Amino acid sequence: MPSARLVRAHARAQGQVLLRSPAQLVFLLLAPAVALLAIVAPIDALAGDPTQSAQAFAQMAVFGGLAVSVFGLGINAAEERASAWSTYVRTLPASGWIMTAGRLAVTLIAVAGCLLPLTLAALATTALPEALGHVSGAATSGAAGALARLASMLGAWVVAIVGCVPFLGLALIVGYSFSPSTTVAMTQLLVVPLAFAGGLVLPPGVFPPWLEALSWALPTRAVREGVLAVLGQGFVEPVWAGGGGWVPVLVWAAWAVAALVGAARAYARDEGRRFR
Repeated sequence: MPSARLVRAHARAQGQVLLRSPAQLVFLLLAPAVALLAIVAPIDALAGDPTQSAQAFAQMAVFGGLAVSVFGLGINAAEERASAWSTYVRTLPASGWIMTAGRLAVTLIAVAGCLLPLTLAALATTALPEALGHVSGAATSGAAGALARLASMLGAWVVAIVGCVPFLGLALIVGYSFSPSTTVAMTQLLVVPLAFAGGLVLPPGVFPPWLEALSWALPTRAVREGVLAVLGQGFVEPVWAGGGGWVPVLVWAAWAVAALVGAARAYARDEGRRFR
């Protein structure tokens, strides 16, 4: 069977497993939108300011991708390792990357599903539409302005979804390295520092100097700045970077490569420990 068909078959099976836990699915998909409605929308100083609204949307979008990737993928991988059916599937001739690719595809679809209610909530209750109108070189009215704002929002979606690659790798490392009960605790220990130090809970502008410097080394900060740049807010870089937008890109790429390599090693180590 061609590899593409096998990936689709595994993705369909993983999707069915995810749908069997509707409470968890609804929580992961709606949590960022609910947080924005509860924390940002009631505060006029945040919801009425285009810059603050764009920052709030970017932070919630990246946090949603982080939570869906780590909680959904990591815990699911650990639970499947403990099931007899998953053990049997991993003994079949199909290579491990096919099953993993199917799992990653479902997770990225879930991330996109998380962004949809968040986007609708932000457009309806904050000044995000005005922030989209500030995209450099874009018309602010008429059909051209609407297309420019749509392109900016779609670009933010692409950056937020592609930005999840390091989070997916980290989730697989945890899922393939720990038991299901331990994975729950490890995912929390992973998400909380990445979210807080990456500027997803509080804007980095309020950080002390040492935390501001540390945040530039984290993938969450890199993706946050990427989403803001696409939304027309421009790249914010450390003073030593000299501009150009290269720091967030390099940080994201380094984390993506390291996390995916670590995930492959964790999978191979788990397979060697249990099947050889």
